[in-house]
Amino acid sequence: MSLSRPLTWTLSLLLLGVVALGLSRTGATDPLQSLAVRVFSPLDSGVHSVFTPIADFVNNVGSYGDLRKENRDLRADNERLNAAVNQLREQQAEAGQVDALTQSTKLFPDADFVNANVIARDPSNVHDAVLIDKGKNDGVLSGMVIMGKEGSLLGTVSKALSTSAWVRLTTDPDSDVNAEVQETRAMAIVSGAFGHKLQLQFVAEGTDVKPGDTVVTSGLGGNYPKSLLIGRVSKVEGGPTELFKTIQVDPAVRPGTLESVIVMTSFVPSRVDTGQ
Repeated sequence: MSLSRPLTWTLSLLLLGVVALGLSRTGATDPLQSLAVRVFSPLDSGVHSVFTPIADFVNNVGSYGDLRKENRDLRADNERLNAAVNQLREQQAEAGQVDALTQSTKLFPDADFVNANVIARDPSNVHDAVLIDKGKNDGVLSGMVIMGKEGSLLGTVSKALSTSAWVRLTTDPDSDVNAEVQETRAMAIVSGAFGHKLQLQFVAEGTDVKPGDTVVTSGLGGNYPKSLLIGRVSKVEGGPTELFKTIQVDPAVRPGTLESVIVMTSFVPSRVDTGQ
């Protein structure tokens, strides 16, 4: 009786397994194993060299995605930090301005002041004027004096509205202020000029005015309190004996930097109609 083909294959494989086990115990298969290693080792190295970069690439794709997310998070954190730093700088600048104005009010202990912020500027190149956020409802009237740091004169209220007011700055071409040179007591007129500048005019003949001299209000005419700082002489053209000299004055506060001011509400200029 013949065996079926599957059974024959099974018996044959079992027989080969028994023979191989016996040979391996006697060391007879060592040459065959060495031969197999020599034959298949290059193939294994080749397969490893081919598939290792692919595996690295797949891993790097995941790492690259993580790096991109990390970079986005870092940029977002950096932007938030920059915003916080800028906000802190603004707060410090505002606090510095408030402190400077507070120091100005202490120079006039008997006077009353209202703090105001600049909310607009005259868009034309003809006039030098700003709009502040305080008006008649706050006790601000036309003609009142506007001041800045160091007790400096900035201008006067040219038009008072209910909740705001326009201020004509001293650098406006239509502005004239009775003044004196502090070092020589020489009387003069400080007039505004185009380009946010000031000029010292009508200085008495023979008066020696030098760069660096301090110019303050004289108090003559009753339009301004006495001794408010206007600016300092920056340039003098013409000698002491010349009848007409060109004297330029740098304003104590640059008009383009104005953000906050104070209004001296307790000083009523003589040109203001109080209704009494």
